Amino acid sequence: MSSQDKKFQTFFDQHLHWMKPVITGSLGGMIEASFMSHEEYLIFLDQLKEQNRIVGSTFLLQVPELSPNDVLELNQNLYFHLISTCVRVTEMEKVYTELKSQIIERLYITFSTSDHSFLQGYLQLKDKQVFDLHQQKLSLVGQMAAGMAHEIRNPLTSIKGFIQLIMEQLRSERLDKDDLNFYLSICEEQMNSLDSVVSNFLSLVRNKSGRSSAEWYTLTSVLERIQVLAQFYALEKSVSFTIHIPEYEVKLFGSPSDLEQISLNIIRNAMDAVSAGGHGKVHLEVSHQAGERTIKFVFIDNGQGMSPSVLAKVWNPFFTTKESGTGLGLAICRQLTEEMGGTLEIQSLEGKGTEVTLTFPIEAKDLT
Repeated sequence: MSSQDKKFQTFFDQHLHWMKPVITGSLGGMIEASFMSHEEYLIFLDQLKEQNRIVGSTFLLQVPELSPNDVLELNQNLYFHLISTCVRVTEMEKVYTELKSQIIERLYITFSTSDHSFLQGYLQLKDKQVFDLHQQKLSLVGQMAAGMAHEIRNPLTSIKGFIQLIMEQLRSERLDKDDLNFYLSICEEQMNSLDSVVSNFLSLVRNKSGRSSAEWYTLTSVLERIQVLAQFYALEKSVSFTIHIPEYEVKLFGSPSDLEQISLNIIRNAMDAVSAGGHGKVHLEVSHQAGERTIKFVFIDNGQGMSPSVLAKVWNPFFTTKESGTGLGLAICRQLTEEMGGTLEIQSLEGKGTEVTLTFPIEAKDLT
């Protein structure tokens, strides 16, 4: 047994009286959720998020001796072992063969949601313990570091678990082509997520010379990817998302991945600001006026809007009105936009909503 495993074994032995019912209850609920209808499962995920935020926000009251790094390691250790155990159970139960992919996918989503919401609650609690301005700055840096460590470890844990599963099935000669493709697709998705996290944090500190080379690219394919991903966010938030994509082709100069990152960040902010329950609306209007050398992306939401005092601070790195935000999103968006030769403007009315406008230069031959 490694020294880390011994440390966690000691922890569980000392706190078994309250850890065991929490883990047992959570595990039972997660397995049950694998067989719910789609509508029941979405409700379950919302309830799970809230429950685990509460658990995370009270965790230090139960075990004040743990450091933030210990909490992150403990959470990842639990995450890895629980999902590995559940996946093995589905492999042993032949009756579940036809639903195996769906069950594993739901278990993965459920565990990820539980893990993420617990860390949100925990980091919120840590932030509330800071009182004076100097300590708040230090806490913010620590929270960012802990948040990034979590966002990196989470995909790595999933990749490790599925690679281990593939190796076990290869040794027992139980791995078929469809299962392998499914497992590898999850690993690829997590590697892309990991790459995105690292790129996000590097965006504010790396020089322009360190960025990928810019190029002329067509807009339609990028907008189609944005539309697909935004619809997933909308489903999660229970809000309406619409987009108007120009029928004609336009070319922009820069990085397609940067434009995708900028747009999705703004869309996520908008969806966080609108109300759920079918009344929240977010719309993206992409338009180009004949003869103009620019194209506009206008993001409109009917959310809570911002006061003039908040609006004046939105460009400041680390400023955020979200309980779980780092305040880096808009700073990164503006920097990337300016590097593409564009501009980013925000108009907002408190209680009415917000409108964000991106303006980019386009290729001369696209002027019609």
